[in-house]
Amino acid sequence: MNIPKSHSPLPRFLLIAVAALAWPAMAWSQPPEKPVPVLQEPNHKVTLENAYLRLIDVHFPSGQTTLYHIHTVASVVVELSDSTIVSQEWGAAPTAARHVAPGETRYAPYDEMPLTHRVTNAGASVFHVLDIELLRSSVGVEPAQPPPSPEIKPEWEQKLARLYQLALAPGKQTDVKPGGCAHLLVGVAGTVQIAAETGGTKVNRALPAGEYQFFAPGSHIQINNRDQAEAKCVLLELK
Repeated sequence: MNIPKSHSPLPRFLLIAVAALAWPAMAWSQPPEKPVPVLQEPNHKVTLENAYLRLIDVHFPSGQTTLYHIHTVASVVVELSDSTIVSQEWGAAPTAARHVAPGETRYAPYDEMPLTHRVTNAGASVFHVLDIELLRSSVGVEPAQPPPSPEIKPEWEQKLARLYQLALAPGKQTDVKPGGCAHLLVGVAGTVQIAAETGGTKVNRALPAGEYQFFAPGSHIQINNRDQAEAKCVLLELK
């Protein structure tokens, strides 16, 4: 007499359970997306390019993460938001969360040490930063040190650029004299009024926080604070 075999559901249940437990580990082990050049990362927008620089305007909302992207050009980074960010290099664990504030700057020698990473906005507001790629391969003109000024203070100098922090009290004005260097003025806090003739074009405009203005070599730049609060800018001198 043949005795029917028992078809217990237990082995199938165990198989499903093991698969469910293994799935997170399998998913974590999957390689991340292929890195892209920084100019192909959707949150990095080129808004100005000339013989001196390529200005990449980066801003994205809270909780968002960029694609992995590759930096290979020497750059100046200017922070424009009060944010908390997390950076993760390709093949490495995420770094600790880092707070950045408007007006913070750094020089990034990506031409010597390329960087492949992605950035997460871990704060509560939009993250905004300028990545200014320096396109000249060598120094054109060595800029002379400007005379001491209570409004314009040097912060750092590198082979292709020199950076100043500018702070204007209400009603104050300062000038950048004509010379052989181009300049980029970036608004950080408040609003300044700028007047200049650059590359044969007259400029007379308000420059609020988060905006910028490029000046060709030979420009005489007047910067005036007509507001009731202190105004701050970053002045980048391009050699």
